[in-house]
Amino acid sequence: MIEVVTGQPFERALRELVLDPLAIDRAYFFPADVMTRRFAVGHGAPKGVHAVIGPWPVPRAANAAGGITTNVASLLGYAAFHMGDGMAQGARVLSPSSLLQMRSTVVPKAGTDLTMGLTWHLSRAGNLAVVEHGGGTIGQVSQLRLVPERRWALAVVTNSSRGGALNTHVLRTAMDAYLGVEHVRPSRLLVDAAALQEYVGTYRRQFADVSVTIDGDALQLQVTPKMPGLDGTIPPAPPPQRVGFLAKDRLLQLDGLNAGEPGGEFIRSANGRVEWLRTGRIHRRVDSPSTH
Repeated sequence: MIEVVTGQPFERALRELVLDPLAIDRAYFFPADVMTRRFAVGHGAPKGVHAVIGPWPVPRAANAAGGITTNVASLLGYAAFHMGDGMAQGARVLSPSSLLQMRSTVVPKAGTDLTMGLTWHLSRAGNLAVVEHGGGTIGQVSQLRLVPERRWALAVVTNSSRGGALNTHVLRTAMDAYLGVEHVRPSRLLVDAAALQEYVGTYRRQFADVSVTIDGDALQLQVTPKMPGLDGTIPPAPPPQRVGFLAKDRLLQLDGLNAGEPGGEFIRSANGRVEWLRTGRIHRRVDSPSTH
């Protein structure tokens, strides 16, 4: 749509309309633009062994979904603009009302306590409004958080496929240290084994299936990947994950780096039966819901 309206390739349009007016000159779309500069390669363990992940994982088709390589200084410059008055380099880029509209709720973010503005994820920490967005490719995970009321921002970039856990820890620690906002961990809602039975089954989407079984007083989620990786082979299944509940149908992770974090949700059809599982992406149940 942007290419049709502007008559330009997406990358050129974004640079002329956004990056250049904001004086963001270290944001790149293509490996050829990055390779002559210092950069951090992505790491992960797709086959159980920690290693540099290659090849470069971002196809051009993903550029319009945020396929930009940049640095912390550029992210903070972008944050400063969004907490300002819409001026940059002495020129008007956006009106204050447009900036405010971007940070205003448009729809709830399903399965969470967040809402969505225009590209921004919105929440509250204590009495403060929080505006943020993350980014990631294979082996790279970043997060940009703004607290406009306090003109405070923090950008965190990691070059690990498990970097999200570090991002979360750094953000919470910084919010406590600089803004006096302490993170409140959700408490677990205990559910008896009989009530867990209605969630048991297989949930499917194009790229992966999830098998849900009962493990003591919790559920166990086993993901089976179906999408080939960069080397053309289907990656091995990750270890099973135990989850409990933080509210009705809302999951709480019990194990690993993300223990104590929300872990998705089950979704019911109009007649009240459990029909879908959302863990980042949504999966449709493919067996008949239990009648027990």
